[in-house]
Amino acid sequence: MKRNFTLSLLLVFASLTVNAQLPDGSLAPNFTATDIDGNEHTLYDVLDSGKSVIIDFMATWCGPCWNFHETHATSDLYAMYGPTGTDEMVVFMIESDNTTELDCLFGQAGCSSNTYGDWTEGVEYPIFDDHTIAPLFNVGYYPTIYHICPDRVVVEAGQTNAAGLYAPNANCQSPTGDNNVKMHEYSGFRGEFCGSTSFVPSFIFQNMGNAELTSATFELYLNGTMTESIDWTGGLGTYGADEIVFSDVTVTEATDIEIKVSTVNGGADEDDSNNSVTASVNRSPSAESFVVVEIQTDAYGDEVYWEVRNEAGEVVHFGGNPNVGTTNIGTLTFPPNPPITHPDQYGNNVLITDTVNILSLGCHTFHITDYYGDGMSLPGTGPAAFFRVRDNMGNVLYQSANNPSYVEELTDYEGTGVNSTNELTEVAHLNFFPNPASEQVAVAFDLTESLDNVTIEVTNIVGQRALIQQVGNLLAGSQRIDLNIADFQNGIYNVSITSGDRVISQKLVVQH
Repeated sequence: MKRNFTLSLLLVFASLTVNAQLPDGSLAPNFTATDIDGNEHTLYDVLDSGKSVIIDFMATWCGPCWNFHETHATSDLYAMYGPTGTDEMVVFMIESDNTTELDCLFGQAGCSSNTYGDWTEGVEYPIFDDHTIAPLFNVGYYPTIYHICPDRVVVEAGQTNAAGLYAPNANCQSPTGDNNVKMHEYSGFRGEFCGSTSFVPSFIFQNMGNAELTSATFELYLNGTMTESIDWTGGLGTYGADEIVFSDVTVTEATDIEIKVSTVNGGADEDDSNNSVTASVNRSPSAESFVVVEIQTDAYGDEVYWEVRNEAGEVVHFGGNPNVGTTNIGTLTFPPNPPITHPDQYGNNVLITDTVNILSLGCHTFHITDYYGDGMSLPGTGPAAFFRVRDNMGNVLYQSANNPSYVEELTDYEGTGVNSTNELTEVAHLNFFPNPASEQVAVAFDLTESLDNVTIEVTNIVGQRALIQQVGNLLAGSQRIDLNIADFQNGIYNVSITSGDRVISQKLVVQH
């Protein structure tokens, strides 16, 4: 939602594109770069010498970067632990904006971009003007300050003092024994799926032994059963890493994945504490008959749009404002084209409840987006914003945290039931407006053919009849029938349209 940022907020970070920062515990990618004094540096050469590295990714136009620079935390660290101190750490500062000239590092003279001053003054550690390195580390905002151990493991140190920048050294791991493989990062599919899913399990492993790693055997287990074994050969020195990719697997049920190393250099691993990685995939939650979408808007409710698509990718229901813009996620495009008739936009600081009937079996995709691009909500302007999806029994299938900062959210649920067994197929686009309803509800639908002896019946959740209305004969075309529900108690009702022995039903929420 729209924000009026204050200066104090801007001091936190300067945002770039929407990137996922390199997760703590990842292995740092290698790079070779030349500093502004003409000296070449290779990251892995520094790490292999036993030194840890601090990298300050920044831009000369970035106010938070300058504020951090002016604390002299990196200069203090370098003085204590660099070559004139204990000689156990190196600091790199990398100007990462590809539109910024080299002169901007030295101040305003010759700089057509923005800069806050002379970034080189009093700095003894290497400074780089190179925009190709930050993408390797998935840098999403400036400044990003990473700590890298000699074993190449990365953690984000953040904007802290010299002691805070040094602290991750305590967690750096040293080689153990001669033959030692560390299972590092599982990079295959994890999470939830509908019906079945196929994916390729893969992972990164690392030589944490003092001897060269020339061979190892890796095993893939699905729900405790070994399904594949791979014999790896090569030549990795200490801290060297490689990737193993297994064959495609297809699962139809919740599955625990485990990958183990069973032999190292023809024998046993000398440290069995890091010999496996695990992950899980689970079936998406299921719902029968209908789901209920609840959205608490903030002060900019008109920026919210959501929809549900069935397994064929067809929009079966949506809410919010479909006309303020378009956005893409995966292969889906929002809003639908042509547009669907529906109340356009939500108010501010209101609770929205909408019922989505399940008219087909299979996977349904719930998508919610904030067109402004900064998510919900605006703190202090009303109730904490949220969104959630419940099944027909009231169980939460999916929900956001309070004050969600989402831009796009996409999740699946599996439809396991259809509303009628002998369906009235001539009725199309059945919908209720509003839903939830309080005093009156409009039952709207299209008829592909004329029908005789049409009846609308409303029953409560335990099957008791609340209303029956004889409609009579209807011609093909658009229909609207108004029902008076002012005397109904709050709850969930089943609205059925019948003709002869055929019926079509959907759920209605009554909320006074």
